Amino acid sequence: MADYAISYANLNAIEQSLNNISNGLNSVGSGIDVISHDVGTVNDNVKVVYDSVGQLANEFHDFVMIQVKANNLSNSNGKLIQIRQQLDKQFGQWLRWSEPAPSGVHIQPQTLQVNVSVQGLFLKSIAFLLLCFI
Repeated sequence: MADYAISYANLNAIEQSLNNISNGLNSVGSGIDVISHDVGTVNDNVKVVYDSVGQLANEFHDFVMIQVKANNLSNSNGKLIQIRQQLDKQFGQWLRWSEPAPSGVHIQPQTLQVNVSVQGLFLKSIAFLLLCFI
């Protein structure tokens, strides 16, 4: 075998290729930094959306509670009317409901006018208790 000695080698091509690889890695590193920043921005936006959804859930819950109270009020008004009609139907000869006072008159609306009798006084007491607890 013959021994060969390299006395001169042109490494410019290898050096150029290594520089290209280095520039490519720097470009990839910059891209990763941009992506990392964008992921941080998305994370912040998700937190804002999560807080907004929580606030909307609380507002919806408040709305539902208000609606339930309004429905209960409507139902209780209907029940009060039914009780008044039943009292008037069963005991109309003793009880008469007065109409609400006109504006400017300072008397309590929905007062009872009762004919003087023991039954009337008893029914007035019952009606008063019903009105207090409904």
